Amino acid sequence: GHIAVVNSKSQLYECEKCPVGQRASYGVCIPLTCTIPEWKLHDHCVSLVPFLVICAILICVALAACARRALRRQIVNKALFMKGNCLWQQLYDLQGTTLARQLAGDAIAEVVSDARHESEQLGMSLDYVLTELEETVRTTLPNHEWRQHDGYILTLSGFLRNYGGRHEQPPQQ
Repeated sequence: GHIAVVNSKSQLYECEKCPVGQRASYGVCIPLTCTIPEWKLHDHCVSLVPFLVICAILICVALAACARRALRRQIVNKALFMKGNCLWQQLYDLQGTTLARQLAGDAIAEVVSDARHESEQLGMSLDYVLTELEETVRTTLPNHEWRQHDGYILTLSGFLRNYGGRHEQPPQQ
């Protein structure tokens, strides 16, 4: 800043620059003081507000990325849980969910592919489990004799194989 001072020789007003570290205020040089959201830099007060706004935006972006990653991990863990507990229909439905497909579509597809591969190794395709198994069980269930032993329900053939006996004279339990 500049102030008007009287020249001692000519008695005229002249503009004079304030010394370093001072600023002009009402015609006098006063020490440079900055307000709270400002920072003194090279004899100027620089506002910290843009810096704080940029930092807040960067923190929000970092938190959003972390939240997205955590949600993806949660969806993948849910898919793995469904696969591990043979919840095939829920796993298949999860793959159809828009949010899950956007966040973890590739990982869910890999879990479904692994489940499909494992079921085919066992001699049963996932498509069969999802579409035909229920109807097959419904039609064949009444055709079997059932026995209960130690909290387990077995077909008569399974019971005889595990505990002995013959089909001609089945046990009464």
